[in-house]
Amino acid sequence: GNIRVDVGENDTIKVLRALRDRGSKQSVMSVLSQVEGPFAMIYYERRTKTLFFAKDPEGRRSLLLATSSSSSSSSSSSSSS
Repeated sequence: GNIRVDVGENDTIKVLRALRDRGSKQSVMSVLSQVEGPFAMIYYERRTKTLFFAKDPEGRRSLLLATSSSSSSSSSSSSSS
């Protein structure tokens, strides 16, 4: 089934729950492809030591990343209408 994120819901919590509860054969990208609605997130999979960046295909949430030689930071925002 699809992961529906309604306006006002916490997208990160819903997606992280789906990632946590996924079967061992279901990939991170497979879970993220099921998300409906606005979202933006960064997810680190410890098992594979992989960092995933994802946002909704319509670009309703921004995902910003800044890096330097000693640190990195990220930000996500949404526009209100």
